[in-house]
Amino acid sequence: MQAARIKEATIKSEVQNETKGMEWRLTWSVVLLTMVRLALGVFMLTAGFRLWFEGGWKAWLQIGHLLPTAVEGPFAAWFTALYENPVVLFLVISGSLAVGASMILGFLARLGALGGAVMVVFFYITTLPPHFGWVNEYVIYFLVFLYFMTKNPGYFPGIDRIIQRKLADRIPILHWLVG
Repeated sequence: MQAARIKEATIKSEVQNETKGMEWRLTWSVVLLTMVRLALGVFMLTAGFRLWFEGGWKAWLQIGHLLPTAVEGPFAAWFTALYENPVVLFLVISGSLAVGASMILGFLARLGALGGAVMVVFFYITTLPPHFGWVNEYVIYFLVFLYFMTKNPGYFPGIDRIIQRKLADRIPILHWLVG
């Protein structure tokens, strides 16, 4: 019982010290991190809106994902079966919109980065084996999303900074959710 209280007090102390130590300063790395976050957010939001307003799977084909004809490799049968499924289309559209909004607003940016990384992994494995090399745009997007999961991209000009400063002392789990 006492060990649990000590652990809770230690975690709370670490969260408070880390939150207080993170003062926002305008540096080149902050500017670059914010620009990459915004660019990735605009990219994901645009893809989601395009899928939503331009006809779903037909727009998917125009974006460059030639499902089901381009799906090859070990997961071809599974992804081909998902093609034209309205639930999958809804998940792709809502996921793209949520990740894009998260990145643009800096709201739950770590969670948005996790969602983006999962989406990009699925997009990547639809193209196995890759035609243009193993390192393509999906690998780059995945690495950027992973980087955002380890940093605090939403803390720099974003809503996560407000949430972290106001609520992280009372709700310690928010320290790891908001970025």
